[in-house]
Amino acid sequence: LAATGMQVIDENAESDFSFTTYPKNQPPRRIPKPTCVQARARTIRMVLKRWNVPRDNTSCCHYHTVLESIEDSIDLLFQEKCQPLFSAFQEQCPRCSCMNHGTKCVVCGYAPPEIS
Repeated sequence: LAATGMQVIDENAESDFSFTTYPKNQPPRRIPKPTCVQARARTIRMVLKRWNVPRDNTSCCHYHTVLESIEDSIDLLFQEKCQPLFSAFQEQCPRCSCMNHGTKCVVCGYAPPEIS
């Protein structure tokens, strides 16, 4: 095969590839812990502030009116088809345990110290 210009590869050589160690020189990913109920409640409050829900004069307060409106949204979401590949974001905040797209937490504002 070397005469054809292709590199000879020893198929019996031990590979340095592993699903548990690839990519090399990267710290191992920690398995995220469940997000605590306080952080889940905080993220729900963050969403509620983005909703414009009509006031209900029979309700004790507008906060509880908006909170009650979650039921309609949850019912709609339960009507959607299953999403077997659904997953949380990959980065977990060490302070509040919420999952994030990057290392800065959008829930509590935590940002890891910069390494210099």
